[in-house]
Amino acid sequence: MMEIKRIDPEKRLSFQELMQLYLYSAIRSGTGKLPEYRSWRLTEGLIRAFNQEERSVLQNRLDALLRQDPGPVAALRRTYEAQPWEVEKPVIWDDRSKSNYYISNLEDSHRFEVYAEWVFRQYGIDIGLFYGRQQQYEVGETRAGIEIKHDKKSQETGNYYFEYMERLTAQGSWVESGLLKKDNTRYYFYGVIGDYLILPKDRLMDYYRRIVLENDPPAGCRKAEALRGTSKGFLLPRAEAVKISLPIAQVAQALRSQTS
Repeated sequence: MMEIKRIDPEKRLSFQELMQLYLYSAIRSGTGKLPEYRSWRLTEGLIRAFNQEERSVLQNRLDALLRQDPGPVAALRRTYEAQPWEVEKPVIWDDRSKSNYYISNLEDSHRFEVYAEWVFRQYGIDIGLFYGRQQQYEVGETRAGIEIKHDKKSQETGNYYFEYMERLTAQGSWVESGLLKKDNTRYYFYGVIGDYLILPKDRLMDYYRRIVLENDPPAGCRKAEALRGTSKGFLLPRAEAVKISLPIAQVAQALRSQTS
């Protein structure tokens, strides 16, 4: 392992930082055994504890653990180089209590974000994923203006869900979100790993106006709410979404022209 330095939870973690924290979690648990990587959760609290350790002592303990069994880290490096979305982890922030359901969805969404970034890189485009709380809350998900939405249910239902209002609890106040959020979004990268569409926000806003404001939805489209009463949106059948979906090469060219 390379020299241990302070880790900033607001920035993207390198492979080395991920592995240092992964090994540290085994030390901190008291078992000395590495957890199964897919189920391992990277928390802000773990990073805070890591940063408070005495550097030289921690360095020795991590190096010893790695020498004891270098296999898992070596395997993760190979996966990281080929499929980074299977290794990178989101930081679970300590800003509020989070259910296992929320964290599981957050991790799936993060995996899809890294996959989307990888897809664009094949076309020479760095979409600039944001990782800090303030950036994602106030600017958007990416510097390029691409909102990335992991939608597992679309595989079962054949419909895509687009949110425009949300609230923290079923009794809370509604606030604008999704399509109505004031950020830099121009495109939506929607779907699951290996099966995605790229949808222009302005075309989706046309559907919002017809379905929500004018109550004149195209065939198969309709308003919808999440079962937990915390999200309002509308459903767009895949066949309808395909009509406005853009090829990635076209979107990449548009982004390239924007920065040239």
